[in-house]
Amino acid sequence: TGGIHCSTDGPYMLIGGAGGYLETGRFVELNSARAKDANSLEAGSSASTNDLYITLLNALGGPDTTFGDMKFAYRGKAIDELLA
Repeated sequence: TGGIHCSTDGPYMLIGGAGGYLETGRFVELNSARAKDANSLEAGSSASTNDLYITLLNALGGPDTTFGDMKFAYRGKAIDELLA
């Protein structure tokens, strides 16, 4: 989020594991630049809010493979790094 109202590099906190669907108790860095250097200010998330919502819908039992305008989705699928 930010001055241009983009949906990248926003911090999200997920509470609960959706019955074991999501792995809990950890921090997941999806910005490739920050994964290499924690002090990096470079934008570069590898997942979009669309992808996060697909992941959460799937965790709740939904068969959804899309959410919103998919031209803004980076992966177009669930975020594997969040799964148990």
